[in-house]
Amino acid sequence: MFDAMWEAGTSLMGSYVWLADHAASEEEARRWWAAYADVIAQRKRIDARDPHVQRQAAAEFIARERAVATLVRV
Repeated sequence: MFDAMWEAGTSLMGSYVWLADHAASEEEARRWWAAYADVIAQRKRIDARDPHVQRQAAAEFIARERAVATLVRV
């Protein structure tokens, strides 16, 4: 479960990088980079021995990526 959660975060981070790179302003880009950093920090806090927390984090990462999916044009 840990690897699946980690990869869900990585996918979300990729969306944030795309959004930061294509932002209309420096301020908007900073917000996306802050969201990117938040995923890194959140993943570091997750206990590798707690699959329940990992499932919750994976679900959150997936939901966050779905929320920005319409903004990402790849």
